Amino acid sequence: MATDSPYSTELDFWGGFLFIQAIPLLILLVALIWWFICKGKEKIDT
Repeated sequence: MATDSPYSTELDFWGGFLFIQAIPLLILLVALIWWFICKGKEKIDT
């Protein structure tokens, strides 16, 4: 069974989680923005 550090807080957990997930979240954000831009251009062209 895993134990928790007595000095870690919930803020430490979220800080570490967001630090580790920063690159995938940025890639997802860029992909969504690019998808919306391409989707908008297709409607204008047709």
